[in-house]
Amino acid sequence: MTHLIDAQLAILARTGEQDPHLVGCHHCQQRLAAWQTVASATRLADTQFIGPLTVPPFASLLGDALSAPGAAVPVVPPVEVVGPGLRASWRLVGALVLRQLRLAPRMLLPFTVLGFLGAILLALTTAQLSMADRYFPAVVVLVIFVGTLTVCGGRADPRLELLFSTPISPSVVFTCRLLLVLCVDVALALIASLVVSQVGGILDLLDVVTGWLGQALLASAIGVVCTVWRSRLLGGFLGGIVWLLGTASTVPHGVLTRQLASVFSYVWATTPWTLGVAAGLLVLAARGMGIPRLNPVLA
Repeated sequence: MTHLIDAQLAILARTGEQDPHLVGCHHCQQRLAAWQTVASATRLADTQFIGPLTVPPFASLLGDALSAPGAAVPVVPPVEVVGPGLRASWRLVGALVLRQLRLAPRMLLPFTVLGFLGAILLALTTAQLSMADRYFPAVVVLVIFVGTLTVCGGRADPRLELLFSTPISPSVVFTCRLLLVLCVDVALALIASLVVSQVGGILDLLDVVTGWLGQALLASAIGVVCTVWRSRLLGGFLGGIVWLLGTASTVPHGVLTRQLASVFSYVWATTPWTLGVAAGLLVLAARGMGIPRLNPVLA
């Protein structure tokens, strides 16, 4: 037989209602009698020791502030706060970056390393130079884009209301987190590019790096700013479109390559224009972190 839980018995003891289960259950009747004894003792203690609760009017709480409308309000002198020195500031930044490293998803670093290893193997095992020159940047851009999108939005969003009361703003937290992930991804991508250019011996290091750097930063920036603006789903969708168009436009003898080669050569290439747009979008995303998100989004 399933007995009533304590919460149900407490409600019955407080309201005096009857439950059909109590008719044939002696165990629940004894428990209900105990709850009724507790309720009676609580009401008796409340009456004898506390008494009726009276809330004072709001005007009485203000005192004489309302009786003298023309009275001058006393000016409280500001308290001078000494800012931290350079050494303390760097320690704070280092601690903040390390904390972001601990808060990153555990599978992010293994996924990133395996992704770059897959890009290296794909480039070294591809017989055609033209295809190896396109497979490697496509995988590198995808790995960097997924890494930056993982630490944005969802449960990793620092724009919760409570975090705005801390001395470090969510914009600073977000900037440190994003720069940490980008620096680690770009460093690993540079190592992978060096391995491909040196071991393979068929691709120049500068050509390999410029093949993925601009497109990776642009796709990541679009995905991040859309995630901050709306949701991770929208950021992943638009950033994935950027990656897909950039990859498809560089396929030899492809439709996009023949029709829009001149346009895509400027959009997806590593140029000051591409890097500037990506930097501007990342700054815009960091500024968007200054607006509290009162409804936490878990997607």
